[in-house]
Amino acid sequence: MLLNQLRPKVKQSKRVRLGRGGATGLGKQSGRGQKGTGARSGRHMYIGFTGAQMRIMRKIPKIGFNVYKRNIYQIVNLGQINKAIKKEISQITPEILKQAGLVKSALKPVKILSDGELKRPFSFQGCSASQAALKKIKDSGGQIVSEKNK
Repeated sequence: MLLNQLRPKVKQSKRVRLGRGGATGLGKQSGRGQKGTGARSGRHMYIGFTGAQMRIMRKIPKIGFNVYKRNIYQIVNLGQINKAIKKEISQITPEILKQAGLVKSALKPVKILSDGELKRPFSFQGCSASQAALKKIKDSGGQIVSEKNK
């Protein structure tokens, strides 16, 4: 085999020559249709361009805005605490709530809500509580230590 007999493995198609007469099938307007933006050189139509109408991005409603650094609390009700916490525990922390299966993570903030009744006094540490829950905790003889109540 000689150098002049070498051929590429993949068939290489020839470059189409536009605007070289009507016999080629791509003469006159060279496959660009008639007049307008598409027929001009250097045309630029951005994504979402709809001509003289209002842009599609302005028609579609804006959705999905998330507030930056919003606290997403894990919610625990007072009634759940009565059922899940053993009698010998009086100090409740997020770690104890996680062991009891009331929250998924001990690292995320926990908020106590007032649904249910407290039958024993508990001391809550590292948790926040609603105003109604705070009142029920204090009425049962418990307290909340070192957390802002919201």
